[in-house]
Amino acid sequence: MPKTILLLGSETLPELQLIQQKLNKSNSRTILLDTARLPRDFQISWSPEHNAGLLHCSCGTYELAEIAAAFWFRFTPPRGISEPTIQKDYQSLLNLLLHNPAISWRNHINTIRYHQQKPQQLAHAKQLGLSVPASYIGNNIDQAMLFANCHRTTIAKPVHGGDYAERLAEGPQLKQALSARLQRSPVTLQQFIAGTNIRTYVIDDTVLSVEIASANTDFRTDPQAYLLPHALSQSAHHQALTLCAAFGMHWTAIDWRLTPDGEYVFLEANPAPCFYRFEQQSRLPLSDLLTDMLLKAANQPLH
Repeated sequence: MPKTILLLGSETLPELQLIQQKLNKSNSRTILLDTARLPRDFQISWSPEHNAGLLHCSCGTYELAEIAAAFWFRFTPPRGISEPTIQKDYQSLLNLLLHNPAISWRNHINTIRYHQQKPQQLAHAKQLGLSVPASYIGNNIDQAMLFANCHRTTIAKPVHGGDYAERLAEGPQLKQALSARLQRSPVTLQQFIAGTNIRTYVIDDTVLSVEIASANTDFRTDPQAYLLPHALSQSAHHQALTLCAAFGMHWTAIDWRLTPDGEYVFLEANPAPCFYRFEQQSRLPLSDLLTDMLLKAANQPLH
C-alpha cells in the first residue's frame, strides 16, 4: 500500500510542485495542504475517545494515522477570520495535525518555532563552538548606540526574521536612524563581517554548499547574484551536521560568511528554506535528496 505524505504549503510554490512530482513517481500518495484554506477547502475531525482524527480535503478523507510523513514548507493562518477567539479555535484544531505523534515531520513545528527565536539560536550556535558575529538584540537606544559605536560597520535586521538585513548609516546620522528604527520595533544589530556568502544545505547526513556571489549587504536584494560551487572545509562540514542535529532539524539551510582568512561565521540556520532557485542554478540534487528523506521518514517506525 502506498505511503501517504503530507506537503504543507501553497500549490503555487515551485518547491512543493517539484517535491510532489518526484513523490508521485515513487508511487507515494501525496496531500498538498494550504493551511490558509481552512475551513473553506479542508476540515479536521477528532475523537478524544478513540484518540484518532480525520483530514477531509478535496482529494479525499484520510485518517491522521495514515499520514506517515510530512514536509513543513510554509504555514499561513486561515484567511478571512478576524475574530481572535475564532483564530485561536482554528489554531487549536490545526495543532491536532501539526503535533500528531503518528506523523514523522520534516521539520517539526517545535523546530520551526525554535528558529523564530533567533537570539537563542545564535547563543546555541556559539555554545556548539561556531563563530558568530558580535550582536546586540533589544530596543534600548543607549545600549544600541554603545554597540554600534564599537564597530566600524553595523548591520540591522529584525529580531524574528522575515525581512532584509541593511547597513546602518554612519557618522552623525547613526543615532537618528537607529532611534527611528527602535521606535518601530526592537532590532538585531550585528558587526558586519567582510567576506563571501556561503549557503550550506544539510539534508539528513548529506552536506552541500554554494557560494553566493553578490556585493549587496543581503544577497536576497540582488537580482544579479549568482551561484558558484563551494567545497566546505572539513571543520565547517562537521559543524553543519552537529548544528542541524542540535537544533532538532532533519534538514536546513545554513548561511555563513567566509572571511578572507578562511573562517566560517554562522549567521542563521533555516528549517524551511527556499531551494528551487538554488537547485536550478547550481544543479545540486536538493529535491532528490528531500524526496528520499521523506520516503525514508515514511517507511521508518516512530520511536
